[in-house]
Amino acid sequence: MKIFLSEEEIKTCIDFSISSAKTQQAIEFGQRDTAKRSISEIARDSVIGKMAEIAFAKFLKEKFGIIVSLDFNIYPIYQGDNADVIIFGTSIDIKASRPGAEWLLVECNMVNSKKCCNISYSQLLIG
Repeated sequence: MKIFLSEEEIKTCIDFSISSAKTQQAIEFGQRDTAKRSISEIARDSVIGKMAEIAFAKFLKEKFGIIVSLDFNIYPIYQGDNADVIIFGTSIDIKASRPGAEWLLVECNMVNSKKCCNISYSQLLIG
């Protein structure tokens, strides 16, 4: 299943990423041995992540009829959201891969017992 984002959705991601880049960590979580990211690199990483969140939300709606709200709030540095998507009380983090890859990662440890609202974990694997 291919999910496409509209120009408006992409613009929303870009606008959010530019606005929020100054309040995000220069070194990614768990990557202490790498160089600090510039504001433009932070914004790039953020736009990729937000696009993945929108794609996942569209996937849930199209495949399962589940509508989720996405968080476009900007938080102070070192304070973030609790999850990328919350489905009926279950918190799920979405991880996007770099351009050219064909996978979107839904962290299995964020899906209670690998099952969420009658959707099996294998149904959430997107490729």
